[in-house]
Parts: sequence; structure tokens; C-alpha cells
Amino acid sequence: MSDSLSGGRRLKYLTVADDFSHESVDIVVDFGISGQYVTRVLDRAALFRGYPQAVRTDNGPEFTSRTFMAWPRRPPKLPHFWPPKLLHPGHGDLTH
Repeated sequence: MSDSLSGGRRLKYLTVADDFSHESVDIVVDFGISGQYVTRVLDRAALFRGYPQAVRTDNGPEFTSRTFMAWPRRPPKLPHFWPPKLLHPGHGDLTH
């Protein structure tokens, strides 16, 4: 998600949610969120909750980066990782 300040600078929000318990595990706000930033947030959340059994994301640039795509393959490996769907130009995401 994103928003902008009155001066025009954009704020990005990363929400890490547990789909099973419907808890918000972590919410971070910054001027930019990269794939490396996302992996640090997930590693920090794993210190308290353990690594997830599955990860589901949208197709934002922070989730399609090489750093993020390599994250589930390093120890501890995640058993289920659904990479973002790369959409073809002119086609929208039909899953709601």
C-alpha cells in the first residue's frame, strides 16, 4: 500500500498478516521498501513467531526482486512459496 505526504513524498506500507489467525504480525512504514527490506522484516518476525509454512504475496516490485525470490530458498527453507504472478501487459489480476 502507499500514500503520500502533503509535500508529495510517497510513503509505502508493508503489512505482514497471518491468514490463519487473521493477526497483523508486523506493519512497517517507510519512504521505500525493497526486496531486501521485506526479507529483513520477515526474518525479524520469524524471531518471535517462527518461519511460516507458506508465503503469499501480490506482484509488487519488492516481491519480484531477486533478493526476495531467493529468500525462501536459503535456510530455513520454506515448504510452500507462491511467487507473485507476473502479469502480461493489458491483462489484470482476476483473482480477488
